Amino acid sequence: MKRTTVVSNHTYPPKFNLLNRKAAKKRQHFHGTMDVHQLVKHLQKVGVTPETVMIVWATNNWDLSTIREWFEAEGYSDVLPRDWKCVGMVRPFRANLGKLSDGTPFPLRLPILFPLFHGTRHELAGRNHHALVDAQQTRLMFWSFIALCKDLSAPDKPFQYKDDRGVRQKSLLDYFPRV
Repeated sequence: MKRTTVVSNHTYPPKFNLLNRKAAKKRQHFHGTMDVHQLVKHLQKVGVTPETVMIVWATNNWDLSTIREWFEAEGYSDVLPRDWKCVGMVRPFRANLGKLSDGTPFPLRLPILFPLFHGTRHELAGRNHHALVDAQQTRLMFWSFIALCKDLSAPDKPFQYKDDRGVRQKSLLDYFPRV
């Protein structure tokens, strides 16, 4: 059985190494704290189940799998969905945005991309690195992704997202007339 690491009276998932703990400690903004039992209870209360689809602004599901392993180490199973229910949003945007003029990939960090899609005056712009704000920005970027995937010839047709195989954003150039 894996052990949960305890540092400074905060428990961390087993994979959470010392470097990550130091970085997390710098960014902790507590409005109260929850232990693992309270967190599991809260997730169940708001309706998170193993059938929930998680949308993340990442290229992998490391956070979800780490938290799931932490819960399992503490005796909670069947709280969070499996890895295949985790939809990463960075790859679809990377495929469409390409590279900058110097050849580097277009930056896909939320603090950069979110204001480009939703404006610098949006109430969530510039407020990154807080879990709730990042989650709300990710949700809005997912809706932007859906809008960009819709068929241009049938904009009222509902979007069906079963999995990310074969789903492609329309190029931004498709929305502008050819010059």
